[in-house]
Amino acid sequence: MLRVFALLLAAFLLACVEWAFVPFLPPFLRVHPGLPVVVMLAVTTRRRWSTAFALAFGVTVDLLSVARLELATVRMVAIAVFVQLVLRYILTNRSVYAVVALGLVARIVDWVLVRLGTVIASVLESTWFGPAVETAWVQQLLWDGFLLIWLFIFFATFTQRLTKARSWTGYADD
Repeated sequence: MLRVFALLLAAFLLACVEWAFVPFLPPFLRVHPGLPVVVMLAVTTRRRWSTAFALAFGVTVDLLSVARLELATVRMVAIAVFVQLVLRYILTNRSVYAVVALGLVARIVDWVLVRLGTVIASVLESTWFGPAVETAWVQQLLWDGFLLIWLFIFFATFTQRLTKARSWTGYADD
């Protein structure tokens, strides 16, 4: 129960930081850490933890979005499920290269879903529906890679998550 509370609190705080602090930074410092955290949780924990984090993060972002409906809940949960499928069937090792590649794939899926939401909003002729489009995609990929590498180093150094044998359903003792 304490783990669930800590996970939900971390998702809430990270979403609050992303929506209250990040928009006021200079463009080259705008880091969106929600997606790299979902990717690292998918790599280091069971599937339900990354999905729960993505759900809590997305709901908080949607609740904080006043001007337009971001559909962050749908996007983040879809990305978490897609990352878990790629991790299970394609990238079976847990190296830093695999984590960065998984982050790249997750960000590309996020951009595809953002574009899809924008197309749906234009078809419905709605100004309040649809996620905002990010423009600095190279910087976002660099920040994602940087965050994923540091999260990987943190998990490899301070936990034993990356040294345990992983079963098909996740960690047996988690």
